[in-house]
Amino acid sequence: MPVITIDISTIPKETKATLARELTATASEVTGIPGEKFIVLIKELARENIGVGGILLSELVPSQKLERENIGVGGTLLSEMPPPREK
Repeated sequence: MPVITIDISTIPKETKATLARELTATASEVTGIPGEKFIVLIKELARENIGVGGILLSELVPSQKLERENIGVGGTLLSEMPPPREK
C-alpha cells in the first residue's frame, strides 16, 4: 500500500479531510493505483517546531494562522519574508 505523508502546521479537521481526499485522488490518477490502496498520514507540527529562514514560526506569527495553502505566513509569501536575523 502506498503511503503519502505530509508534515504541516495545525489545521482544522475539515481541511485534513479535504487534503486526504485530494492527495489520494491525485496520486491515484497519476499512478493508476486504486485510491482505496493509499494511506495518507498527516503529521501536525506546532509552530514552535517549525523554522522558516532560521526563525521559528511561533516568533514570526505568534497570533496568526498560516495561510490555508501553506504558501505563506500571515499573508506574506515565503519568498518575501525577511532574511534570518544575524547573531
